[in-house]
Amino acid sequence: MWISFCVLVVLVLLVPQSTPVGMTWDHPLCDKIPMVVFENSMHYWNLYGNSCYVYIYHRLEYRYAQRYCHRLNASVVEINDEKENADVSRYVQIMTDEHNDTWIGINRIFQNEWIYGTSRTPLTFTKWDDYEPNVSGNCAVFRKSDKWFAQVCAQTKTFVCEQPYVE
Repeated sequence: MWISFCVLVVLVLLVPQSTPVGMTWDHPLCDKIPMVVFENSMHYWNLYGNSCYVYIYHRLEYRYAQRYCHRLNASVVEINDEKENADVSRYVQIMTDEHNDTWIGINRIFQNEWIYGTSRTPLTFTKWDDYEPNVSGNCAVFRKSDKWFAQVCAQTKTFVCEQPYVE
């Protein structure tokens, strides 16, 4: 077991890491942030603009996804503009072959009022699909596009954590 672990660590350190073809990330990895290991899977942080992102393949309810990201000194991704929305959506599509519903960090607090989940501030950008947000969900996801859909927060989804990039 110990030898297998050592071989895995050596392979991870020796294999060059890159961002999948077609990405617009400024730099492939946020190398100052340790990789995330979750249930024997390794997840690498990727840089876009002033933030680092990591896609977590494991499905959790929104509140547990937010707690998980907080343990990484991060939050569920908060989309602030069209470019970030397009790039993070593309990143999610590349990271999964099915493009599962993926939590984004916004929540409904009143009937038509949505806020960022961590900062608790009003949204500065939205990308709702037609007829969204619906009345049944208080959390939001990407679904097979860069459009947003309201979902019930107790459902389990994949998610993206985001944290500020520090040089």
